[in-house]
Amino acid sequence: MATIRQKTAFAAAADFRYAREQGIDLSWDNYERMLPQDGFARLGLSCADCLMGPCRINPFDRGSEKTVCGLDRAGLVYRSFMRFLGAQPHETDDYLASIIGAAAARCGEPVKTSDGSTLVGPGVLKKDKVNIICEGVDFDRLAEIERAAVDHSAIAEKAGASGFEFSLIGACCSRRNTAGGCAGAEFAVLTGLVDAYLIGPGAAGAGRNAASAFHTAVMCPGMDAAAILSRAAEAYKKRDAAKIRPAAEPAELRMYSLDSLDGIAGRYEKIAVFAGDANIKRTVGAAALSAIDRLASHGVACFTFGNVAAEAAALTDGVYACGANVHDVLRHEAIAKKLCVVCMPELAFAQSVAEAIYMGSQGAGVITCTELPIEGCPELADSIHKLVGYCAPESFADRALELTGKGDA
Repeated sequence: MATIRQKTAFAAAADFRYAREQGIDLSWDNYERMLPQDGFARLGLSCADCLMGPCRINPFDRGSEKTVCGLDRAGLVYRSFMRFLGAQPHETDDYLASIIGAAAARCGEPVKTSDGSTLVGPGVLKKDKVNIICEGVDFDRLAEIERAAVDHSAIAEKAGASGFEFSLIGACCSRRNTAGGCAGAEFAVLTGLVDAYLIGPGAAGAGRNAASAFHTAVMCPGMDAAAILSRAAEAYKKRDAAKIRPAAEPAELRMYSLDSLDGIAGRYEKIAVFAGDANIKRTVGAAALSAIDRLASHGVACFTFGNVAAEAAALTDGVYACGANVHDVLRHEAIAKKLCVVCMPELAFAQSVAEAIYMGSQGAGVITCTELPIEGCPELADSIHKLVGYCAPESFADRALELTGKGDA
């Protein structure tokens, strides 16, 4: 990891150095080793849906090249992208409408949130508690495990701990603390204080890279709750004091419900929304933080959601964090009528991509720094780019400011 300081915009360079010194591979190491990545897959021109394949189509072929089952370039890109979105592709003459429909289906019902505050950063991990970090775990399921932790508190006490402590990865809400953004699971584990790591369906779970070098138990949240707690407590007893590293004090983050943001919207002329993931192909957090700083300095309210809310926890003036899903803002007229741009620079997972496409289809101006796997069909790519515009990371803040109408300010 020669370019340590170019991997993240956050104060995590020391964690990279520590991992290198200890011979611990992180997701950045894995990514760099596999370069160059599969060019066919990046373009959406590969398919492994059946055992007659895998098939791929030459991106430079403009003739009649097709997959075994007869898909042309457009059909293959459509099929691959629908699979990425977790949707079943079907025979249709309108690929774009089908993709928008799949994206809308993932957005579902609005999330109810409340005002409050949370702490963000690896510093939320407690030395005297059995620490369980949760990534992509359904909140209803997490609540069940938390209730079980109350009923089975003796499990933690028997292991020598004062109780169980739960914190989130990649999400923020007023009820629970957040140990870090999507790329923060590895840094949380590197503290030596994570006893269990629950990885929900569809979550990246990059923290498993570091977990293999520690006592951390990696588990599925679908397991029996008592079994999860027991394994976490057993892992706690295996902590290596020599591997425990101090973490900076967590940032306190004020959380707002969407109803509260409705009221806040009245104080501003223009609103920008920030959401999305952490994509290690970029300098993590750099584009989002730069754009937030620029827009806030020009009097634009910046509403942050999910992973970006965790990343921007230290920013305060004109920045408001919300625990709802980002697309829920479209249901709030006071916000929607002043919404100038939706910034999702680091798309990485299907849910965020679906939200970006859905919001774009509803008329919101959405921009990203992430290239979607659709370029194998220029016609389909052009249609999707009208919903989710791409711009280079170095020009992202300028583009966001331009879309607010303050580009020349």
